[in-house]
Amino acid sequence: MKDILVGLSQIDNIRSGKEQLITIVTVTYNCVQDIEETILSVINQTYKDIEYIIIDGGSTDGTVDVIKKYSNRINLWKSEPDAGLYFAMNKGLELASGQWINFMNSGDTFYSQTTIEQVFSNTYQKGVIYGDVMFSFDRTNEVLVKASDLKYFWKGMQFVHQAAFVSTDLMKEHPFDTQYNLIADYNSLYKMFLSGANFQYLGFTICNFLAGGLSDNNPKSIIECQHMIFPLHRNFSIRLYYYYRYIECTIKYNFAKRIGQSNYAIIRRMKMKCLNLI
Repeated sequence: MKDILVGLSQIDNIRSGKEQLITIVTVTYNCVQDIEETILSVINQTYKDIEYIIIDGGSTDGTVDVIKKYSNRINLWKSEPDAGLYFAMNKGLELASGQWINFMNSGDTFYSQTTIEQVFSNTYQKGVIYGDVMFSFDRTNEVLVKASDLKYFWKGMQFVHQAAFVSTDLMKEHPFDTQYNLIADYNSLYKMFLSGANFQYLGFTICNFLAGGLSDNNPKSIIECQHMIFPLHRNFSIRLYYYYRYIECTIKYNFAKRIGQSNYAIIRRMKMKCLNLI
């Protein structure tokens, strides 16, 4: 597909100057079933100063037609083949001009129409602000998962990136490292954490997250985490943890393939609900 770059001709007319400009980036590829719901969750936000950017990987399934349907509400959209998810997310990052940035990729949505207004009813230090997530396994059964304590950040993501807003200039200092296929978001956020950047927990739900993505219980993501974490932490107990996690994820991954994703989703949902009761 030819490179397509479309932007609103007068972005300034939607900026009040009274609020911070927030950039939302959506990355998508052949997601015609999911992209509209994601777009609507952004353009229907009650917060008005939003710069919305969509980076499409050259979809051929009708995704671009859906994007065009809402082009008058999208500040910039681009469709062209790319080298993968994090290459596309970096494209969106390069184009961002808001003070804060959030990546709400195809299939995921903001928790409510007032989410961004709720977040930015306050001002924050430069850094990362993040909240909780409503997990969904089949779009009907949902489980609230609260962000975990950042003292365990070395174990992996303690909140989903869709539930985080990052100061755009800080994000541009730590773009997604495309040597990673599955954990570049974790890598960037963890490096911000190690650098001493301010992380602030908001205490409410930011997004709806559709489970079952590329890194979900994928043993390859644990291998990537090992390559990232081991040079940073030479503690034997940390290495032991990641060896255990690889075995655990391999078992879960193969078990899910054997019984089917829908059945495995039921088990995961029950587990999460039980954990929430503890």
